[in-house]
Amino acid sequence: MAAMKRVSLSRRTVNLRSQSVAATQASRLAIRWHGNMESPDCSIAQNEPLSYRGARQLLALVVLLVIVALILRALESVLLLFAIVFLVAMVLNPIVV
Repeated sequence: MAAMKRVSLSRRTVNLRSQSVAATQASRLAIRWHGNMESPDCSIAQNEPLSYRGARQLLALVVLLVIVALILRALESVLLLFAIVFLVAMVLNPIVV
């Protein structure tokens, strides 16, 4: 009976050790993947010069903002009308109900 306990305990120890090794390897892989441990979610280094990818992303952001501004400018009267109707409905709701 004591020998069976030793075997089961040694199997548990082996299982715990293998889980510990797997966790250590996963954390090393995560550190290697992200580059550093201080800011693992930051994919852009703060001290690097502007790259072509960064410039392209910046240009895409500016273009999207210009497109949104043009759409809002074209729909300005419609949006104002909806806002006025919404405010009138809020004011008149207690009277109607």
